[in-house]
Amino acid sequence: MPKRPYEDSDEEKWEKKLKKYQKKLERKRKKRRVLIYSDSDDEILDIAEIQENEDENILEPQLPSAEQEAPLTDVLPCDEPPSDVPSCDVAPSEDNIDAEFLQALGNDHIEAPVWGDDIISHLSDRWEPILKTGIKKEVKEDLNKKYLFPKNSLSCKPPILNPEISSIVTDASRNRDNRIATKQEQLGHALAALGKAMSGLMTKTMETPQVLQVLNDVGKLVADSHFLETDTRRTLIIPLLDKSFIEPIKDRKRDVYLFGDQLKDFIKSSRGIKKSGQLITPPQTSHLN
Repeated sequence: MPKRPYEDSDEEKWEKKLKKYQKKLERKRKKRRVLIYSDSDDEILDIAEIQENEDENILEPQLPSAEQEAPLTDVLPCDEPPSDVPSCDVAPSEDNIDAEFLQALGNDHIEAPVWGDDIISHLSDRWEPILKTGIKKEVKEDLNKKYLFPKNSLSCKPPILNPEISSIVTDASRNRDNRIATKQEQLGHALAALGKAMSGLMTKTMETPQVLQVLNDVGKLVADSHFLETDTRRTLIIPLLDKSFIEPIKDRKRDVYLFGDQLKDFIKSSRGIKKSGQLITPPQTSHLN
């Protein structure tokens, strides 16, 4: 009977494998010297590179080595950065900004309203009340009858809504159009009066007092048209307010503000109102102009 081949024991097998892996690791380990330069004095620092396993498919036993256990005590800290380097926490200086850049930004404040030259007080005293309260209905009707639309300028009369369209739109839309047409008609009468005054001056058929009287009527009609637009704006805003606030605010006269100045104080003093934001209700569709 032939002899059985000699078989290594388990310990011998593991010992051979271990030697094999150790030789392979020694071949792969290549120590390099890393040069680190300091910003201040070109000082060279040596650091032993930590070896990594380059082959992920090979299972390597984790053996402790003296290199891994020994701390890196030969690494020297880099010098601190120069003190003249600006810190990130320091706000940038605004003294050195180019004037051309600032000019590109434009003005940094809201300009005050620019007013024209004063008119004589005899005119302003007559226009201011009309701008705030309008003129009486009877006076307005007399002025409209006094200055009829000229035959050679028919466009002074506002255009009429076509019957074909008027029959298919809603009543609210027709009423809104009628209100706008009425204001247009008043402006047309003002233009007719202005044309009469200018024609009298150019043809020298009217004396100066007569021309001034006609121009004064023009001022009344235009100032009243201005008031009507203010009243329209108020009519559009008031329905958006709380019902308890409508009654007291609707009687406030306009000045530089639509509902008068010092409205904030008025809101604070109003009974049952805590915040002005409570006065606003969701907007509803309005057909007013």
